[in-house]
Amino acid sequence: MFAIISAASRGVISVIDRYQMGYRKESALTVNFYNNLLAAIVATIVLLSISRQADFRFLTTLSGWMNIFLYALLVQGVAYGYSFVYKRLTVLDAVIVSKSSDVLIPVALFVTTGYFSWYQYSFSILSTLLVFTLGYVSLNLAKQRNQLQAQLSNMTKASLIIVPIIVFQACVSPLLVTGVSHSIYTLMAFTLFTIYIRLGISFVSLVPKYLKASTHRTPAQISKKQVILIYGSRAFLTVLAQVTFTLATSSSESGIAWIFLNMTSLYSVVFSHLILKEELYKSEFIILVVVTLLAIIGSL
Repeated sequence: MFAIISAASRGVISVIDRYQMGYRKESALTVNFYNNLLAAIVATIVLLSISRQADFRFLTTLSGWMNIFLYALLVQGVAYGYSFVYKRLTVLDAVIVSKSSDVLIPVALFVTTGYFSWYQYSFSILSTLLVFTLGYVSLNLAKQRNQLQAQLSNMTKASLIIVPIIVFQACVSPLLVTGVSHSIYTLMAFTLFTIYIRLGISFVSLVPKYLKASTHRTPAQISKKQVILIYGSRAFLTVLAQVTFTLATSSSESGIAWIFLNMTSLYSVVFSHLILKEELYKSEFIILVVVTLLAIIGSL
């Protein structure tokens, strides 16, 4: 359930990003900074509300802060990896590439945590084969042979970048939260502190942009209420997506959760169709529904 909420939240976030950066032509660095700034405010409110239930002793050790920093870097690294993928691949191609990691994640988790379930692994393999089959059929129907070969080459290059990052994040995440995973409130607090780290990273990334006046762009004008609604919604969804992501991946049994998490881009396609009225292909919708059902069955 946490994985579904996280994937769906990130799907809506990607639609908001597409509107801000694609339609309004805002700078990605600026959007990222203001989102993290507002997300940090939301995180502070949530932290104050759970302060009595959470155990903050992980903040009193150097290892605790190192784990927070490394966790934030992993999240940011995956985000940068997907930025590379989305610049070169369609949404469906990106799903096929990211789904490759579903077969490797349970094995990697076994190496780091010692947990392995053939039952869950069978669903990982089945969902991956299903996505590959439907995706390959769609590619063949939509493209000429020379275009297909070029696209497969791009997909191979993208997989060499994003798959290792996803697998590494999946197998290391449970280790980074080992000392705080005994309580859902403490896990939430751990996650919320990673948002502060991401704010720092986005601020450092933004500084060079404002040192070069020529890089400034004027976005399309909208009302202040719309700006507040857009950034406020994205900040709330960022916190929700990050917290539920941590809750979904903190266990050694999180292999099944990645079936949902690696479908985030398809969730974004559905929401883009509903919100921005962008085109939705039947193959994308079929893959999303079938794989979601398979993952739900596998988690039972």
